[in-house]
Amino acid sequence: MLAPARKPSQFAGRGEHPFCRECTLLPDYRRCRQVPAGLPVPHLPQDPGLAAKIKLLAPFDRTCPETPNKTSGRKACDHHGRISALTVQSLCSGLAPDIPAGSRIEDLEALFPNPEIAMNHPSRVVDAEGNVIGILWFENWGFIEDGEEPYSVDEVTDNLQPNDFLSASTTILDGVEYFGKKNNRYFYVIHRNEVVGVLYYSDLFKPLGRIAFLSLALEIEDQALRLCQAASIRERCWLSLSDNRRRKAIEVFKSRYKREPKSDGGLSEHPLRLHAQGKRVVTDRVLLIECTNLVDKATMIWKQKLIAPVTQADVLGFFNDLKEIRDQCAHPGGEEELIPKKQLARFVHSARRMRISLREAIRNLEVKAGAQS
Repeated sequence: MLAPARKPSQFAGRGEHPFCRECTLLPDYRRCRQVPAGLPVPHLPQDPGLAAKIKLLAPFDRTCPETPNKTSGRKACDHHGRISALTVQSLCSGLAPDIPAGSRIEDLEALFPNPEIAMNHPSRVVDAEGNVIGILWFENWGFIEDGEEPYSVDEVTDNLQPNDFLSASTTILDGVEYFGKKNNRYFYVIHRNEVVGVLYYSDLFKPLGRIAFLSLALEIEDQALRLCQAASIRERCWLSLSDNRRRKAIEVFKSRYKREPKSDGGLSEHPLRLHAQGKRVVTDRVLLIECTNLVDKATMIWKQKLIAPVTQADVLGFFNDLKEIRDQCAHPGGEEELIPKKQLARFVHSARRMRISLREAIRNLEVKAGAQS
């Protein structure tokens, strides 16, 4: 249940805003003092899965004190978005009940009447003061042959190492990069200095994890579309496509709008679309570029040299990977490892660079257009 709303004035002097990936989500879930007045400020519940869903769905989770939002007057973040609201705590696998230090191995069966719990979830081993001294895995004691069985759980408890930890506030995308850099089979997720779960690489492909990858892909595709539709370059972008690819886009246009596009790319005949775009003038050329596919947008960006100098293979290769990962994450299925660790880590790293390059290209065109007007 959400706690009563608190006024932003309570956070005066605290500059933390949990909407950006650079900012740490504080343990007490304090909110940013820059949240607009009157906006409810909830306490997130302790259930990590529910907390993540609330953050994902809450309308104010896209706000950020960095970038103006022209439509609402509030400040919206166009480069962190909801991706940063999804953390590894929302994906990690749970733990089995704690085991007192010094317990005998033969007593463990009584602690786990359902053996599947012990087999699939490790337990924290705690001392008399409640301090966690290690983690006990079923494989360390459950498969040992008679006669070789250890006497105490202390003999088979795994010690906790600093490199085995991820903070509960680590974003899913950062988690991908940690798996790519290290050879860990899993990480222990810690919250308020306590181990609260275990994150396996396969956990990243649970439905909530796929949302992070899908959101990243859709954000980049939207940035690429906005860039190619910019008034000063849209005609050049359109003409840089081959005749065959332009014909494909025209077919999609006719299927979508039930008419032929104007040959001169003139104003759209859809007043509702014009109204929805506010001051933006929507032409048939804009709509035709919308009807191109992801690889077409990559071709336009490459041929028109719209982003920082990179090779053709870099641009087209990245967008092909983007399409593959987007399609894999969009379709339901098992929670198996869809993509090898290092491949996904390289993609996330490249995606972050591409996101910055596209954003800078859009901003440069806007500045140039503003100077000319």
